[in-house]
Amino acid sequence: MTRRGRLLLSAVAAAWAVVLLGLGYLSARNSPPTAREQRSVAQAAPIVDRAATLVVTAAWADAVFAVAPARLVAGCRLTTFVDGARLSRVVTLYTAAERGPDLLRQVAGSLPPSFGARVRGRGGVAERISADAGEFVAVSGQTLEPGVLRFTIHTGCRPASPDLRLDADTGPPPAAGVLGSAAALLGRPAERGHVSGDGATASTQRWDVPRAPIVDALAVLPGAREVVRRDGLVALRLADESVIIDRRDGRTSVAVSSLRRQ
Repeated sequence: MTRRGRLLLSAVAAAWAVVLLGLGYLSARNSPPTAREQRSVAQAAPIVDRAATLVVTAAWADAVFAVAPARLVAGCRLTTFVDGARLSRVVTLYTAAERGPDLLRQVAGSLPPSFGARVRGRGGVAERISADAGEFVAVSGQTLEPGVLRFTIHTGCRPASPDLRLDADTGPPPAAGVLGSAAALLGRPAERGHVSGDGATASTQRWDVPRAPIVDALAVLPGAREVVRRDGLVALRLADESVIIDRRDGRTSVAVSSLRRQ
């Protein structure tokens, strides 16, 4: 190839590279993301919280719930040179032991059709469900023990969002009800979980209690409906609040949850 030909080929290659870079820039600015790696954790967080709220509202009539704080873990690999983060949220449901499989089916049937919820099990007994909340956010639910179901909503590895705020409840501090009584009795909670979506807000505050007798008053709430009482586990419902007292494994924890609808 002549010197002139080589120069012409180099010029064409450089021009083509500029065109590709320009198209990539325009696509990144104006086109919707088409892969999980293009959506940040901050973009996925509202979808995670909405899915968690939908699980709670689907089970509310027949179960007591606890929303765990969001878990954000950094250090996963998006590419060879770029790190990302994973966001997950857990919702635990408590119901009568014999109601567990039916509750799994109830939640699956109450999720939006777009989630494509699927129920799996053995011998006609539902044991787990899987669903897609959209934007590459996965929902999975399984039976931990009879009457105790755990739902995990997770994003997979995505671009990190350093300024992301999670579990932020801007409502006033409780002064009455079960939550107000628990706060007055037990002090500052060990952890808080807070989600919202589709006009509903679900919140949980949990305490680790060193002395079990201090929670006896919460275990016999006047007017409360007993959902679970077995083997050191008590779950009660009172209006739009609930309390879970777990005295198993040699320790005591108290979780008070509320569901508010707009």
